[in-house]
Amino acid sequence: MWILRRIANILLFPRSEWEVIKHEDPSAHWQHWWYLLSLFLLPVLGTLTGEMLFRQEDGAVVQFGLARGLTWSLTLAVAVIAGSYVVDWVGSLFGSRRNLGRSRQLLIYATTPAWVTSLLLILPILRGLGTVFAVYSAYLFFLGAPALRGIPREKQFWYTAVAGAVFLLLYLALAGVIATGLLDLFGLGSTAKLGGK
Repeated sequence: MWILRRIANILLFPRSEWEVIKHEDPSAHWQHWWYLLSLFLLPVLGTLTGEMLFRQEDGAVVQFGLARGLTWSLTLAVAVIAGSYVVDWVGSLFGSRRNLGRSRQLLIYATTPAWVTSLLLILPILRGLGTVFAVYSAYLFFLGAPALRGIPREKQFWYTAVAGAVFLLLYLALAGVIATGLLDLFGLGSTAKLGGK
């Protein structure tokens, strides 16, 4: 399946995989959305399984697991979709032509580690590794910027830093809104902690 091959290649052989992606049609929206939809399920599976296996308290284990997983998935998915426009605009400040399709490709594939790490939520002891995967996502973005966006090498670092900072702020803002909404939807109250034990 091409999705599993893409995940493995972007994680293990990112330089060569960005060159492959560079020759793909950026207007092939079905490919982007299918990839994103496939990854969307990972946080839900990871958190739900982790809550059912390791959460000790009685009560709303399933609801809590679903709320955490959906918060992760929805926040990251919306941040990627909205962030594509930001990445495209920021690229124009660094000498790149506007190309929303390429910006979407760059952001969707660069965030692959952030999606995959959600499976670590099954084991509470591994949850701290999320930061490592977030840094690796930034590194993938850094590698993909010249290939997909035509960012000059000398501006590659600053483009990654600015786009990454804006994306992080967008993600954090969305996380608060989405988490509160989902906690209320599942009847868990806005004071519950999605990261709680």
